[in-house]
Amino acid sequence: FAETCPQYLTLTKCCLRGTPCDTFDGARYLCSPPLRDETSQEALWRGLRTGTLQVYSSDHSAYRFEDDGSGRACKTMLGRDAPFNKVPMGLPGLETRLALLFSRGVTEGRLGAEVMDGESLGPPSKRLSERVRRFVNVACTNPAKLYGIYPQKGAIAVGSDADLVLWDADRQTTVSKKDGKDVFLHDDLDYTPYEGFRLKGLPVLTLLRGRPVFSRGAAPGSDDMDMPEGSGLFVTAGLPDLLGWRPPEDDEWPSQRDPVLRRAADVELIV
Repeated sequence: FAETCPQYLTLTKCCLRGTPCDTFDGARYLCSPPLRDETSQEALWRGLRTGTLQVYSSDHSAYRFEDDGSGRACKTMLGRDAPFNKVPMGLPGLETRLALLFSRGVTEGRLGAEVMDGESLGPPSKRLSERVRRFVNVACTNPAKLYGIYPQKGAIAVGSDADLVLWDADRQTTVSKKDGKDVFLHDDLDYTPYEGFRLKGLPVLTLLRGRPVFSRGAAPGSDDMDMPEGSGLFVTAGLPDLLGWRPPEDDEWPSQRDPVLRRAADVELIV
């Protein structure tokens, strides 16, 4: 299997240049693998459309840019003259992950087969449904299958956990951390790599096992969150169930839920 992340679909290596006044500003965008060019970006979108890439992940790294005095790692922790290999790698992007994919992939059409084939494939409603299906597959269903927790997760079906997100395809916002304009994000970081991005299509209601835990308010800053500490449940991972993969019948694992034991058994056989 293969995955990609929001930064590789929406940002390019030009971000690493920084600004004319502050070249270290480019450290905001340091991640590994590094950002590439627009040609590579389009190749990744093509991979999501064709199934070459099965998973859309986050690679979330919650580093602040400036030191807040808490002792936590930040991008400038070793000063603004630090070499790039001494700057904490990774970008914050957990909350923007799905909204970026929906806006760029569904609303703007980059997940559509019509982009892949260069021609119209039926009425607009059908093409929109196809883009939404790909959105759900790479962001929800395929990750659940990869971790062996499908269909408890990653499916809307009788017996599955009612983890649901409702979207308003027409709702819009601008991602920003400048001048206290943070009306979309709910973290305590001091920057976002997606500053100024205009998004169309936002989550407005989130259910966790059938219970509302987030509701986006009509006015900026009026969102309602209700997720008490300890409300999560541990979910045991099983064998991967992605693209029909199964372990060979003559190669039974010592434990169907512990690949570490499988590796230990291999070592013992070699010895």
